[in-house]
Amino acid sequence: MLLIKNLRQWSRAEAEHRISDLLDRAQSGVAQTIGGTGGSWEIRFVPSSNKEPAGQALARGGPDSD
Repeated sequence: MLLIKNLRQWSRAEAEHRISDLLDRAQSGVAQTIGGTGGSWEIRFVPSSNKEPAGQALARGGPDSD
């Protein structure tokens, strides 16, 4: 699986120190987990557009239904 390589469990201190890396990895499509005392946080990127990525649309083929 291609996305597994970006899967990461961060410590809170490391996440605070490397926030840009954490956010970039989340934006790549893989949720990032930050361990905390008594629980954890899951960071996911949610795109503001409902449009399908071009690569997926081209791979699907056929006429556009929009």
